[in-house]
Parts: sequence; structure tokens; C-alpha cells
Amino acid sequence: MNRMNCFFERVSNIAVGLALFLFGLGFVAIAIMVIPPFGLPAAILFMALSAMFIFARRSRECSLR
Repeated sequence: MNRMNCFFERVSNIAVGLALFLFGLGFVAIAIMVIPPFGLPAAILFMALSAMFIFARRSRECSLR
């Protein structure tokens, strides 16, 4: 696989993870200010998903051997 594709794979995983993290922070703010029963579970879900994307394994072609 082309090394440039590996770079974009990693950058896209981090970008999606950071976007989900920001959504999670937004739901934390909602949970604190407005509706805790809805905001807190959503915040936990988005934080878990963001961690999953940020720490995702690379494809077999892009991993170091």
C-alpha cells in the first residue's frame, strides 16, 4: 500500500475521533446544564467511540512489521 494512503488513514481516524470527542464534550455541557439523564449517557457513548477511533489499529498494510 502506498505510504501516503497510510498517512491519510491515520489522519482520518484521528479527525473522526476528535470530532466525536468534541460532541462528547458538548453532551457533557448539556448534561451539566439542562438534561442530565439524556446528556450523560450520550457523553459517555461519544467519549468511548472517540477513544475507539483515536486508538484504532492500522490496517495490515500500514502497520510496521
